[in-house]
Amino acid sequence: MSNPRWRAPSEDGAVLCVPEYHQLPNLVAQNQQAISDINVSIGGRPYHEARQLAWESLQQTTTQWAEWAGVAQTPLRRPLLMTGHQPELYHPGVWAKNVGIHLLTHQLAGSGLNLNVDSDVSKTTNLKVPISQTEKHDQQLAYGPPHPPLPYEDWQCHDETAFAQVSEHIAEASRKWPWKPVFPEFWKGVLQQTKRTSNIPNRWLLARHQWERQHEIANHEILMSQWCTTPFFRWLLSVFIADADHFASVYNQELERYRKEHRIRSANHPVADLKHSTDLVELPFWAWQEGTHQRCRLCIRKQNNALELIALQGAHETLITNLSSGLSTQDSALIPEHLGWKFRPKALITSMMFRLFVADLFVHGIGGAVYDELTDRIFQRFWKVKLPSFAVMTATLRLPWGYVPLREPQIREVKHDLRTLHWNPDRWLKTPYTPEEQALIQQKMRLLLQPTTPEKLKARHDQLQNIRETLHHSVEPLEQKKYQQLDQLQHQLKHDDHLFSREHPWVFYPQELLLKLRDRFA
Repeated sequence: MSNPRWRAPSEDGAVLCVPEYHQLPNLVAQNQQAISDINVSIGGRPYHEARQLAWESLQQTTTQWAEWAGVAQTPLRRPLLMTGHQPELYHPGVWAKNVGIHLLTHQLAGSGLNLNVDSDVSKTTNLKVPISQTEKHDQQLAYGPPHPPLPYEDWQCHDETAFAQVSEHIAEASRKWPWKPVFPEFWKGVLQQTKRTSNIPNRWLLARHQWERQHEIANHEILMSQWCTTPFFRWLLSVFIADADHFASVYNQELERYRKEHRIRSANHPVADLKHSTDLVELPFWAWQEGTHQRCRLCIRKQNNALELIALQGAHETLITNLSSGLSTQDSALIPEHLGWKFRPKALITSMMFRLFVADLFVHGIGGAVYDELTDRIFQRFWKVKLPSFAVMTATLRLPWGYVPLREPQIREVKHDLRTLHWNPDRWLKTPYTPEEQALIQQKMRLLLQPTTPEKLKARHDQLQNIRETLHHSVEPLEQKKYQQLDQLQHQLKHDDHLFSREHPWVFYPQELLLKLRDRFA
């Protein structure tokens, strides 16, 4: 399904960039030209007017974030390069995008922007710490009392004591690591934010931003939750409400074609269909009531001259509000403020929104790039517009455990030995051979060299089988040792695969490795 060019590098310290990093300035220029050539109307509003509204909303949001974060606000400049991810403790391959866009915007005298998608649901409330000398792969550290998955923007700290103790637990777990991680320095920054916010992911975000600025990496930051309060977002949501039926049709048709082309059978991959019936149409947005944490599917139902905005959770419907179907989508007031509900875009809309209306270049990781093959097709049909091109960037960085990890070829060698022990035990017999072994080996050679007829093939096979089984008894002790060796190697391979995984949080790495990765883009 994925483009073969979009595979994470296996080499430690390697960077993937498609197109190549030195080609990105040309891609930015091509995108800017393509954007200037777009001549369509979206929701009754000329495209470039909508893009200007998005720029004004972005300035509002970055100013809001800088004031909240207590950092100096620098002016937004074109070209604007963007990337984004959930506000979690992600691996260095994700962090590399922050580095890549910062250095490129410095070269182009533009601005870099990192989108923190805090509307996504956190997969875990624990921090996994790799352990070297143990049967277990990870130690699970809890930030506080467990709770069901919920959006990052709603993840509050309910136990400051347990939260503060995470650093002590990691200090103990990492005591035997042969390097010093940046985590202690990072966690000091996290604890400095406890009075600013009780939101745990926002504490990580603020501490990461602080650490990056100390090392001359300075992108603008925004939160999706803040962006979704802007006039531009409310206007865009109105556009989808006004044309919901058409969009759901295009969306589902393109999704079906995509699945057929890539032979995907799952009804939820790469994304789920939008509900589309005669009376109820799903929008590509989430909705949930303030004070709750369960995201619902946002839908509309036409009722005479009005539209019902509905939150759908399973088969249960909740009426959010009634909307007049006669309002113009150029009026962002189509969606009243202060409804007590949160509206957030789904993944494909998030990518489209920033690629088409905000950025001059959006830099994806591999996962986002795969999704956007579908995004491009949907909006080519829906709005008759070609989205600006995106770039793909990631890196592979492995923790420096101080030894060479076991590799699959070592296991294949032992498996090859076991096959020959089974089928050709004579190759493993110790010399000098016993008289019985010598006689059986000679008999085997005569049978293999002696011409035979098709009628006698089975008889020869049976003779060779008997020889093999008789000789096999002599190598059974060695075979058992090989099986034990295989078990040990497979266990070690699984352990090493985890210890040397590229997926560990960037805060577990030593500063020198992270800065070395940064310098790969210089």
